[in-house]
Amino acid sequence: MTRGGRLLLIRRSIEPWLGRWDIPGGFCEPDEHPEAAVVREVREEVGLDVRVTGMLGIWMDAYGDGDDGSPDATMNCYYHAVTEDDREPTVDPSEAMEARWFDPAALPDEIAFPSHAGQVLAAWRAAVASGTAGTDAVTAD
Repeated sequence: MTRGGRLLLIRRSIEPWLGRWDIPGGFCEPDEHPEAAVVREVREEVGLDVRVTGMLGIWMDAYGDGDDGSPDATMNCYYHAVTEDDREPTVDPSEAMEARWFDPAALPDEIAFPSHAGQVLAAWRAAVASGTAGTDAVTAD
């Protein structure tokens, strides 16, 4: 999620990747569209309402331990989203220690889910540079 050209990241308060910076998000509920999950997860994690403005891409990863003890494959969908107002984030301490806005050139190195998140952040930077990262307009809806 962006505001004023900056990306909101949260510092995780849970494993995996405790203490690392992460992109707000989570798992879809049964029968929930990934775009709806974005809106719900951001509201749950940082208390902000967002509007999805486009798709950034899909990356594969692994998460947790499946029934056979090996990690489950995950398909991670990333969307461009903008805040619907100018409130500051309020983190849910069960998921995050803090939230902070980052400029594209100043993203932190300690990122959660490094097997794919670095690629996601590079794609976001490229979208910002090309002007395809969506709009930061706050709507009055």
